[in-house]
Amino acid sequence: LYKAHIALASRLVKELGLTAREIEVIRLSAEGLSAAGIADRLHVSVYTIKNHKQNIYAKMDVRSNAEMLRIANELGIV
Repeated sequence: LYKAHIALASRLVKELGLTAREIEVIRLSAEGLSAAGIADRLHVSVYTIKNHKQNIYAKMDVRSNAEMLRIANELGIV
């Protein structure tokens, strides 16, 4: 069952078109990091993270961080 769940989550992520970096941003958001904290961790600007989040929101059809994390949890991303 676990392998089936991982396979399904992987397929859904691919269908959404999320990049590896976007998934990383989602996971770091789930750890409670702010955009500034994620930027610091990934050695990029906060504007880059905000851009990633805008792209994630569009791909996931969400409007908030909480909504993004709820769907990411449901998909098994976090």
